[in-house]
Amino acid sequence: MKPLNNPKAAKTRARKRGIVVVLALAGGSALAALAISRDHAGDSVSGQKIQTVSRMESASEKPPSVRPLSELNASEQLTRAYAALFDTSRTEDVKSGDYSYSGGKLLQMGGGHWILLAPANHLEAYPVNLGVLGIFYLAESEGQFAVKGRWPDFVSGSIMGNPPEWEVRNDVSDHPVVVSTAGGVWQGYSCASMSLIELGSEGPRQIAEFPSQYDDSGAKGGDQLVTGIEGRLQNPVKNVRFEVGYEGTRSFTHRYIRTPEGKYALEENDDSVPTC
Repeated sequence: MKPLNNPKAAKTRARKRGIVVVLALAGGSALAALAISRDHAGDSVSGQKIQTVSRMESASEKPPSVRPLSELNASEQLTRAYAALFDTSRTEDVKSGDYSYSGGKLLQMGGGHWILLAPANHLEAYPVNLGVLGIFYLAESEGQFAVKGRWPDFVSGSIMGNPPEWEVRNDVSDHPVVVSTAGGVWQGYSCASMSLIELGSEGPRQIAEFPSQYDDSGAKGGDQLVTGIEGRLQNPVKNVRFEVGYEGTRSFTHRYIRTPEGKYALEENDDSVPTC
């Protein structure tokens, strides 16, 4: 029989138990490492999901794009111009100072610059009170207008508080030119004058003025000689000259030449238009 206490067998059994413990510990570490790796992978996926959601939320929170004013219809453009100038949503019968402005025309000048031409009646319709054509320089800013210059009564109108008749021409100067006509009747004499207003980059300026109409038929009777003359702008050569052709009881033509100062001066002639 083998002895019960064999030293060599005991050592062998001890070594085997040690190997088993080491393997168990190693296996546990590997499992723990695998678990930690899986946790990190889960955290990474969660982080990606959070970042994706955050980007989606950020995109959804972006403000809507601003439409350029040029993409709006004329009515909406005019509404925004009046809002900038007069702090109102209306575009008719808007009172400011001595005048009441209604409607008008917006000119897009390029580079985000605009000009509003707004006719206005004088609030007190007396013979000595003239209406006006207001000129306002505007700049586009984030879909709205900002005011850059105000000339609310730059162009004089007619008597009894009426604004002038006017149009915009592009064949007289490199800049747009407002051609306005205003006048009235005094004791049977009817007279009108025409003004040319150049809309330059720094502001408006008058570059010409001349009589455009005369009629004395309301002041004369019987066998008295009546004079009636009316003129119109014609044959412009941009930045050089234009003519005013007169028709009526007499017919003749006046020629205006541009001077070095930028204004137009009448050439010498023998015909003249009576004035009131």
